Formats: sequence, structure tokens, C-alpha cells
Amino acid sequence: MEVSMEECWRLRKFLADLSENGSALLTLLSDYERMKIELQLVRDESQLAEEVHRLRQLMDKERAEHDLRLRLSCLGVARAIACGVPEDAVTGSDAFNPILFLRIADLGLPRPLEERIVFHSGEWVWMLVERTESETRRWKGFGKVSSRKVKNLLEVLHLSLGMRLHNFPLKPP
Repeated sequence: MEVSMEECWRLRKFLADLSENGSALLTLLSDYERMKIELQLVRDESQLAEEVHRLRQLMDKERAEHDLRLRLSCLGVARAIACGVPEDAVTGSDAFNPILFLRIADLGLPRPLEERIVFHSGEWVWMLVERTESETRRWKGFGKVSSRKVKNLLEVLHLSLGMRLHNFPLKPP
């Protein structure tokens, strides 16, 4: 490969400038490194902001679930006492979850889903939680989506399908 005389002079000039202005090059390099670090910090701050936003959403969701549980528990205690259940069965140390004493209609499920559950299991939450998931899947019009909605709601309320309620104070009608 041939190098022209002009290219050779340019290369010599560049090397001379480099040796004279080496400190400027180092400054440029340090500026570049500083900018890289600042860019990484900005990315980290952005990720941190996204994480804070996600945590706030999670806290809001947990707060809403807690409020729902509390509201339904209070309603359940009142409904149980109105049904003649001894107060210690709902408020004592070995108490049943007060939400079990609610009607399916109190849960706020979509009307068609609520009607299917009431038709197949009965109108009380305790009647629903005694059913297994495989039993509910056999119900007409109660597929995977309906099952998932019910399971998610019961999970929020600290209940589940397939529960066995021994010594439950209410008897089936």
C-alpha cells in the first residue's frame, strides 16, 4: 500500500498536535467518561422512577384490596350476627372469616357470573368456597375466565375454592 507524501505530512502533523495537546485529549476522554457515567445515572434514575411508579401502583392495589376485605368483613360480621351466629364465631380467636357469611351478590361479581354461581352452589360465599375448582369447571357457562375471576377475588379475600369448613355455624338450607 502506497502512502502519498501529502498523507504522510498530515499524519506527522496529527502526531505532533497529539503530543502538544495530549492534555486536551485526556480532558476530552475524561469528559467522555463523565458523560457516560452521567448517562448511566440518568438511566438508573429513570429505572428508579419506573420502579417507584410500579411500587406505588402495587401499594394502591394492596390498599384497595385491604379496603375491600375490611368493608366485606364488616358486612359479613353484621350478616352473621343477623343470622343468629354467636358473635365469638365471627370475632373470636378461632373465628371463621366473616366474608364467608356474605351472599354471592355482595361480592360485586358481574351479574351473569353471579347468577351462575348462585344457581350451581347457592347464594352464600361459604357454599361457593366448599366447591372444588373441578366441580366449578363442570358448571354450564363457567369456563377458565370465570374460574380465574372467582379464584382471583377469593384470593384477595384470603379464601379459596375447595375449603373444608368444619363446625361451620350455618347449616345448609
